[in-house]
Amino acid sequence: MIDHLLGLILQVRAALPVKHSTRTKATFYASKFEDRVMANGRVYHSLEYSVACNFYPLGTLVSITTEDGKREIVARVTDRKKTSTSIDLSESAYRALGLSEEAGWGWVTMDLVKENK
Repeated sequence: MIDHLLGLILQVRAALPVKHSTRTKATFYASKFEDRVMANGRVYHSLEYSVACNFYPLGTLVSITTEDGKREIVARVTDRKKTSTSIDLSESAYRALGLSEEAGWGWVTMDLVKENK
């Protein structure tokens, strides 16, 4: 199942041109944000792949890859951050990337998949 999903992600990514790539520090939302309203007006759920950033418009699909290139997810920009130098991932997105929960952050590369206009 995971291999099938990864294959679909890679097909979508290959079909759409990548316009911008950003290396950034990724952290994850604290559990206290569960069920709170995000900037896009929807309620945050830690099980959904979502990202808070200031690089792209709300609703934009982005591909997030670990620094070693071994893991990749596709998430939607759903929220904004007070600082523009990093991103916040939903807890499930952070764990899917295998980033250090002990450190609480990790380096990732974020690429545009489909911009929301």
